[in-house]
Amino acid sequence: MFRLIILIFVFLTAVNLYAISMLHTVAEQDYIDLAAPYDAVGRIMTSSDSGTGTLVSPTKILTAAHVIDGNEDGIIDGPINEILMRFGADVDVPDHTVGFSSASLHPLWTATPGNSAYDLAVLTLSVPFTLIEPLTLSLLSPLNLVGTMVGYGDHGTGLPPFEESFDGKRRAARNVIDFVGVRGGPNPGFFIMADFDSPTGDTNTFGSPIPLALEGMVASGDSGGPLLVTVGGSETVVGVAGFGEDSSFGKIAEYGALGGWVPINEPNNIAYLQDNGITVPEPGTYALVVSIICLLFLFQRRRHRM
Repeated sequence: MFRLIILIFVFLTAVNLYAISMLHTVAEQDYIDLAAPYDAVGRIMTSSDSGTGTLVSPTKILTAAHVIDGNEDGIIDGPINEILMRFGADVDVPDHTVGFSSASLHPLWTATPGNSAYDLAVLTLSVPFTLIEPLTLSLLSPLNLVGTMVGYGDHGTGLPPFEESFDGKRRAARNVIDFVGVRGGPNPGFFIMADFDSPTGDTNTFGSPIPLALEGMVASGDSGGPLLVTVGGSETVVGVAGFGEDSSFGKIAEYGALGGWVPINEPNNIAYLQDNGITVPEPGTYALVVSIICLLFLFQRRRHRM
């Protein structure tokens, strides 16, 4: 049975994301090792920015819209032939590099540039790429499940102040998904969210205050990266990294910080992905999922945007 939770969060800051923030009590190599199986996750590089993306078919990459529309004007930044994607555990020495023939921004991002609820983009590869097995998508709601986030970029620990450092390596972290639903604040919309619990247990916004063994949070190259949960013994993508926020406990990427992912199972997102040739499996509970989400949006319309 689905839990309908409507919460409004108001925080000081919300920004687009770039990498993984880790527990200061755990060896950094453990987070690098956790990312080792995720060969389908790579680093996207434009003429002016970079982020993370996921191979979801031999010809399609899923990422965040703001990775290729950094100024959030609803227009892809620069020519498509200047956008590249590198795959590998260390993208400074990539295993593979691919280019693209076209790119698409979510139409509701284009219509209202910067709307983080529809922060999705699809890149089409110039030629099919078959050397890496794509990750699959799921309409599952990940509430209360353990999610795995994967990305590239600056990295550090939750100890304030967050000190960013880039080395080109892919990292992953885990977190319990404590919130799935409509929320207000600086990024209103339907989101998947989690908080970054510290080893001391005193930075909790929702859910358990006790961190997982490899707890982490998206921070400043993680944008567009996948949030994965296990479905039927296989890991599937349920969300795309979109933003990070301060909380009353800590700033972005520090202990207590919040992370937000754009959910695959939002009806407009499902339609966008299918229109762009990406398969979104429809489980038997699909109709119920859609009905619940629609009810949440109807409820939201009666509230003030924050």
